[in-house]
Amino acid sequence: MENMKYCIKCGKQIPVEAEFCTYCGAKQELQTSDDSISENAQKSQKNMPSGIKTTKLVIGILMIILSVFIGLQSLMVGLGDTVTANGHQSGSQGIFVGLLFLGAGIVYIVTRKQIKMGADIAGVIIMLLSWLIAQGDVGEFTDLLIYAWMSFIIGVGFFVWHLLINRKAKKQ
Repeated sequence: MENMKYCIKCGKQIPVEAEFCTYCGAKQELQTSDDSISENAQKSQKNMPSGIKTTKLVIGILMIILSVFIGLQSLMVGLGDTVTANGHQSGSQGIFVGLLFLGAGIVYIVTRKQIKMGADIAGVIIMLLSWLIAQGDVGEFTDLLIYAWMSFIIGVGFFVWHLLINRKAKKQ
């Protein structure tokens, strides 16, 4: 530990004689102490609060499970639409909604620890697209409206919640 210092950019331990960080490649300045970690390094070590991480994990898993249910239900509705030749396309719309739920669920699980907003922007776009598709030609498949509003609430809810957490963290 005596021959180690911390990278001024990412905060990881590197050899004291290193001119560049072996992890992020940042050029190193002379450091006088092992405790001299830059403010940027401290910020990069922060993680998402555990409440939002856990919520994203649980919602992501539930969305993946729900996507299977939506898909199966949509297949049955699509079959019914075809047999009755009623001209509705709600079964096909349900398939797209199920796939979007699956995609958003995966995004929420994989990116639950990220502080940056990129994944939340992707999540809100996916869920708003699901919301728009699900409101199309509902026909006999009225559950599609429930899935539409679930999409809207989950997508916008996580985005706003994460945005507020980031703003609060910047003020501190």
